[in-house]
Amino acid sequence: MKKNYKTGPHLFFIEFLIVLFFFLIISTVCLRIFVQAHNITRNANALSWASSYAASVAEILEGSDGSASALQAAYPDAEFSFGEDTFTMVLSFNSDFEPCLPADSSYLLTAVLSSSRWQTTGSIRIIKNEMDKTSSQDSGKVLTDDAVIYELSVSFHRPFTREEALS
Repeated sequence: MKKNYKTGPHLFFIEFLIVLFFFLIISTVCLRIFVQAHNITRNANALSWASSYAASVAEILEGSDGSASALQAAYPDAEFSFGEDTFTMVLSFNSDFEPCLPADSSYLLTAVLSSSRWQTTGSIRIIKNEMDKTSSQDSGKVLTDDAVIYELSVSFHRPFTREEALS
C-alpha cells in the first residue's frame, strides 16, 4: 500500500487556519460584548449621577422659598442669569461628574425656573455636552436634544402667612 506523505502537512495547515479563523471570530464577538458592556456601565453611571444632582437641586428649592439665593449659596460655582420672573442656573461637570469650568465640561446641569407669587415651576436637565462634529471649525460646544440624560420637572407651592392670605 502506497502512502501519500505530501498531503499531511497541507491538511494540518488548513486545519490550523480554520481553527485560527474560528478563534478570530469568537474574539471579535467577545470584544464587542465587552465594549457594549462598558458603554452600558458608563451610561448607567451618568444617569445615576444626573438623577442625584437633579434631586439635590430640587430638594434645595423645596427646602427654601424657591428663590435663586438658596441655589447660589449651595452652588457658588454655578452661572446664574435672571429674567423678569425667571432665573436659570447652569452648573458644569467633567466626565467624572465633578464640578469644573464651563470650558472643560462634559455635562451641564441647567435649571430653568419661573416664580410667581405663590409657586415656583420649571425643569432641571442634565445634558451631555458634546462637540459639534459637523462643523470644520472649532465652534465650541453644541447642545442637542438627544444629549439629555435626565430631566426633572419641578413645581413648588410656597407657604404664605395669614397676613399674606388676607391681603
